[in-house]
Amino acid sequence: MEWLSTEDIRDLLRAGPVTFVVADIRAPLRWIETKDCLRFWKSEIKQHLTNSSEKLFLNDFPDSYCYSASRWEGTGLRYPVVLLEKHH
Repeated sequence: MEWLSTEDIRDLLRAGPVTFVVADIRAPLRWIETKDCLRFWKSEIKQHLTNSSEKLFLNDFPDSYCYSASRWEGTGLRYPVVLLEKHH
């Protein structure tokens, strides 16, 4: 598993569409359609992404939640898949 920073995700988006998957312990996996990836990045992820694997302080983020991001690897994937683990 490869942890992703804000810059890593920006680089992926510059290269083309990305599929985001949100993992929230209170809900089923939420797949964001690739056509909505840039909008979702700008409106939701960018302000809530942690760039650290260190201890999180949720009060440092808007609305007291954040995401850690990692890249899913596999064969046959049409677009890069970024898993966003929601912490709240």
